[in-house]
Amino acid sequence: IVRVIGHGGFGAVYEAKEPAPPGRTVALKETFDPDQIQSYQAEFALLARLQHPHLPRYHTVFEAGGNGYLVMEMVPGQSLEEVLKKQGGPLLEAQVMGYALQLCDAL
Repeated sequence: IVRVIGHGGFGAVYEAKEPAPPGRTVALKETFDPDQIQSYQAEFALLARLQHPHLPRYHTVFEAGGNGYLVMEMVPGQSLEEVLKKQGGPLLEAQVMGYALQLCDAL
């Protein structure tokens, strides 16, 4: 694990390096709730089939130590929260439209 990207009451997301070749950087999503492991497996089954330039690729799902994990492509860049802090105020209409068009394209 390289760093914590975010966390909440039910889990966390980490930037991590895979231990085996090719040793790529991934995002590791963890659930702290053992009851959510089946939900993670269902989420993986659905999302692993999706391929789009605006969606991360899902690599695998596993269970360890009573927690569930999703391993997915690490998408570099800033979070929307970071963009808003840097902007120091509301986003410009053109920025919002750019994000909205990317979301619509993925949907």
